[in-house]
Amino acid sequence: MSAVADAIKKVATGPHLSKDLSLEESREAMLEILSGEVDPVRMAVMLIALRMKRETDEENLGLLLAIQEKTGQHPLDVDNVMLLSDPFNGFSRHCP
Repeated sequence: MSAVADAIKKVATGPHLSKDLSLEESREAMLEILSGEVDPVRMAVMLIALRMKRETDEENLGLLLAIQEKTGQHPLDVDNVMLLSDPFNGFSRHCP
């Protein structure tokens, strides 16, 4: 079975039965998504279920590690980095 299917079984089981993914489970699921071999509907179900469950730091770290593995990293020599985004929790514009 695929990592995404396994992740869906854990996180998309309702408000009281959903379980957290380990760092490795979330990393493997995201690597599978980034490979382009996952049906877009399955991808959406997994990501929406994670969001509805409220992602853990471990799950987010696994997703980030997978993205960093698959994307190019280019170190830059800059003095300051400016963040140009607003926090948004889905209801109002403030940090969740």
